[in-house]
Amino acid sequence: MKIFLKSFVAFCAVCALYLGYSIYRLKNPNPQALTAEENTTLETVLLRYEEPLISPLFWNTEKAGIKTIDINAASGILIDVKTGSILYEKNADRIIPPASMTKLAVMYVVFQDIAAGKASLDDIVPLRSASWAVNAPAGSSLMFLAEGQTVSLRELLLGLAVVSGNDAATAVADYIAGSQSAFIERMNAEMKKLGLKHTRFVDSSGYSEHNRTTAREFVSFARAYLNLYPESLNEFHSVKEFGYPKSNPIVQKNTNPALGIIEGVNGLKTGFIPESGYNLALTAERGSVSVLSVTLGGPGKGTKQGNEYRLEDARILTSYAFDNFQTISVKHSDPIALSTACGKKSAFFAREAVPRSNTTKIEEVPPEITLTLPASAAELKRTFIFKTKNCMRAPIKAGDIVGKSVYSADGLTVKEIPLIADRNIEKAGFIKTLFDKIACKIMNLQIKQ
Repeated sequence: MKIFLKSFVAFCAVCALYLGYSIYRLKNPNPQALTAEENTTLETVLLRYEEPLISPLFWNTEKAGIKTIDINAASGILIDVKTGSILYEKNADRIIPPASMTKLAVMYVVFQDIAAGKASLDDIVPLRSASWAVNAPAGSSLMFLAEGQTVSLRELLLGLAVVSGNDAATAVADYIAGSQSAFIERMNAEMKKLGLKHTRFVDSSGYSEHNRTTAREFVSFARAYLNLYPESLNEFHSVKEFGYPKSNPIVQKNTNPALGIIEGVNGLKTGFIPESGYNLALTAERGSVSVLSVTLGGPGKGTKQGNEYRLEDARILTSYAFDNFQTISVKHSDPIALSTACGKKSAFFAREAVPRSNTTKIEEVPPEITLTLPASAAELKRTFIFKTKNCMRAPIKAGDIVGKSVYSADGLTVKEIPLIADRNIEKAGFIKTLFDKIACKIMNLQIKQ
């Protein structure tokens, strides 16, 4: 009997110690560092968290005391380039021909080939007769290519960006893809990759009224273009004039009426055919704020009046952006240790699901998160909200959403970022599960998944 009692007391002591240890673990989560395999799993999981190219503001501009505006163009949209936040829109889903803004898609394809080593800006491009200015449709914008000329790919891109040369578009398409049809197929394929459903091209110059886009889709494309090739602004789109050929050059000014007129404007591309009206994709930067607007269907009788309306809309949109919004960057949160009940591991880290490319490693997480706020906003706050205040119950998978980081300023929520589990945790065996459940009851906690 004594042996039994001693054994029972020893058993109870062991149980008490194990229970005490369970309570301690639940109160004091201490996750181990991730293994190389777990790091690889987390890197794969984080690739799922890709923010859209553009998205509505998380907060309401009226609540922030921002007055509404209107523009002359039939359709338009304005975004913060760094965050993709939509600051203003008007009939942004109306389908309108992009006209010569199409040439941005041409440059996008060319830059991809350059990045892949398939082409170089210094390449000398042979000129087929279809690219000679004398064979261009009447009324075309031209860089004045002619038989027997020597022209580099860099010069052709300047001809596209600065003077909107239809002849340059033809020469580039033939050189890059071998034919107009093959190049147009590539342009459309790239738009499809970006998820654009209404943007379609039938020529490389934008001359046809059968090219189509919307302000919303074109601004999405333009942001992708700028994210991948930001150097294009300085090297091509902000160039104020361009002359060709080198001997006896015909010098033409940039078709962008806001360049050099409105403070901070550094690009991007105009477009006009009668069926579209006066279009303009515009970039501008002041201080920490970079904006991108697309206006389609601008009014005007003749280029002079059309440019006056385009310039007025550009002033309205840039003033609205720079007067009412600010872009700030904050350090992303450190991982947060959380306890786990009923699992083979007793803790994990919750971390912000920061979007990244497939070339970014965990240790290279961007140190900052960029946010769009009202210009008048003062202190920015970050609050962590978890799905449950109680214990998370195993099993848990890497990437499971366990809460969110909420960024707010002056009572306005400006951003929410998911908090995700950084590792897989398998369900524990019977003994550990039992003691974890008892510990949670003692601590008056409910265990939830």
